[in-house]
Amino acid sequence: MKRPAVLLTLASLLLLAAGRFDYPTGKPPAELAAFVQGNTVFAFNLHRQLAQPGTNLFFSPYSLTAALALVQSGARGQTEQQIAGTLHFPGPADLQTALARIRESFTNAGQHEHIELPSATGLWARQNYGISDDFLQRARDAFAAEVQLVDFGSGSDALLSQINSWVSRQTRGKIENVLLPENISTNMPLVFVNTLYFKGQWASQFSRQHTQTRRFQLSPKHSVRVQMMEQTCYARYAESDLAQMVELPYAGFGLSMVVLLPRQPDGLPELEQRLSGNLLTNWMAAARGHTVDLRLPRFNLRSRLPLSQPLSVLGMPDAFDRAKADFTGMTPKRPLWLAFLQQCAIVEVNEEGTVAAAATSGGMGCSSKPPPATFHADHPFLFFIRDNHTGVILFLGRVANPAQS
Repeated sequence: MKRPAVLLTLASLLLLAAGRFDYPTGKPPAELAAFVQGNTVFAFNLHRQLAQPGTNLFFSPYSLTAALALVQSGARGQTEQQIAGTLHFPGPADLQTALARIRESFTNAGQHEHIELPSATGLWARQNYGISDDFLQRARDAFAAEVQLVDFGSGSDALLSQINSWVSRQTRGKIENVLLPENISTNMPLVFVNTLYFKGQWASQFSRQHTQTRRFQLSPKHSVRVQMMEQTCYARYAESDLAQMVELPYAGFGLSMVVLLPRQPDGLPELEQRLSGNLLTNWMAAARGHTVDLRLPRFNLRSRLPLSQPLSVLGMPDAFDRAKADFTGMTPKRPLWLAFLQQCAIVEVNEEGTVAAAATSGGMGCSSKPPPATFHADHPFLFFIRDNHTGVILFLGRVANPAQS
């Protein structure tokens, strides 16, 4: 019964669009198409697992993908198949090629004076445990990982401090204490972390003089007062009976924030359920340049997300099961499993631009000028930050209450 509604949505998007932009639209190159499509599906699937009514959410699908791609390369049998299926990975060679191309795109984007986009992978392996030299070399070569052999016997506190300091440096101090004492033990054979940091100025910045205190409708009956940024700008825009979409580019136009605003104050759950990779692709293709009367709240979000249970539900339970996990591609001598997997992420959005950072960590256990469109983000909405050259989603979030962090 929902199919006609989706078709009507796409038709209205095509009818309401006008004008074009010349910067990259985010359509991935042919060799990245399968990876980006699968990664988008995974991002939305995980979002639906993590989203809770009335709460904010922010995470990095890319950081988690990069971390688990490394882990999958050391998995075998059903464990490997479950990870690949849950994250919608292409074949191993295509996956490694895609990640290398995306890292290259990040490097190119970071050459703009108003953009920072470093990503890093770190791996700490226990000395004399028997972690395969082939796996460690593959981590270095195929996944650009910094590999360190560590004496876990010197105490878990020293290792905890070493890893947390590394993450803090990679995220410019935005993420502190990504690992907690309960995450690390002296008999843990391997710890891995992927970090992603983004800082970018808007291509069209908001003026602080225009920011005003306005009402943000939490629900049809409840609201809060927030700092609302305002400007009239020219941006890619589309709308439908379900929601409005605006794409706000950052300096250099290599990256953008895309904001999806439901038509109704209580429309976010329906938007989240109906959103799919195909719908987003059609939506982005339909968007055209439009003058937009834009209001967007300042917001700061921070999250620490345990991921073992959501990923098990999505289809990869064996990796977290000490009796079923198969990571013999890392070491044939002892059984390993994912003892924990988590992500810390933050985002700060203001008049100048955006700062966002994420760290995914895990440990192996032994075993034409129309009138301006009105886009007032004064009720709960979705947003994501993406690379316009590859189309990959770097960060994804929901703002239920911008007055809360």
